[in-house]
Amino acid sequence: MIPILIKKTSPYFFVLALGISTGCTNSAAKEKTADTKKQLTATKVTDTTKITAPYVEQIDSDTAEYHTFFVVIVDTSMSYTQLQTRMYALSDTCKIAVDTMERFYNANKNLIALPDNYDDDIYAGDYYPRRFPSNTLSLEYLNLYKKTTEKMIALVAGIYQQEKSADSALASIRNLAKDAFVVKSDIYVGCLH
Repeated sequence: MIPILIKKTSPYFFVLALGISTGCTNSAAKEKTADTKKQLTATKVTDTTKITAPYVEQIDSDTAEYHTFFVVIVDTSMSYTQLQTRMYALSDTCKIAVDTMERFYNANKNLIALPDNYDDDIYAGDYYPRRFPSNTLSLEYLNLYKKTTEKMIALVAGIYQQEKSADSALASIRNLAKDAFVVKSDIYVGCLH
């Protein structure tokens, strides 16, 4: 097994992959096909779904460590409360589901975090990033998707594998979010343990 170095920093874990680790599983199950390509699959998320089962369109990649996705950003702010209010209003108006991934804003830590008593001890009380394709609303740290201020929060309206899908999602909310945009991002989808 080749080691993976994980450095715990605020607001979330930065991962430096030094190689491919055998036996390491992603948050979604990996399956090998006959031609040894990997796929990630899971079930659709809801507001109460645990982070171990995000809805993932099938990802077919030779490396499956990083994947290029298109992230629809409705708005950004340093204020979690402001974006949370806007997220639920947009959800009500557009009938788009919210997926908190069981995270909330921990004012004492100034962090979007899982509960301190969360089942997974590694991420309990810390930020766990949204990394896989889904068409739900959530609040994330923008620097996961693009270079920006460390604590800048983004109201994400979906992560898509295809740019065309992201553009369609953007068009559907454009009349309610004139400053919304799409970010092309290489997102780490490998093991975070």
